[in-house]
Amino acid sequence: MKTTKLILVAAIIAIASLGYSQVESSPTLSEETSSICKFATKIHLKTALQYPALVRAMYAQLDPRFLLNDQRIYTVRVNLRGTIFYISGPAAHWKRFFSVSPNEVPPEG
Repeated sequence: MKTTKLILVAAIIAIASLGYSQVESSPTLSEETSSICKFATKIHLKTALQYPALVRAMYAQLDPRFLLNDQRIYTVRVNLRGTIFYISGPAAHWKRFFSVSPNEVPPEG
């Protein structure tokens, strides 16, 4: 009987502590950024390449010199229409992205 009560108390404490846990939905934004951008999202580079407007924003805002840091995975920040996109991908994919001319991006439609 004592074991059952002990397990019941532990279960109640575990369930009560779930209310205090926090889930990270997006990276923390600074005060100046949060007033301009109302939404932030994390996406993979392959997903970002499916959206021509986002690809154009990436070419406009990113400098390929960030690839000189020699990391396996890079995450960059791109602003587009009030949304911050945190785009991550392997170094090889980023190098391939910058090797293609921005003029080859299909028009928005």
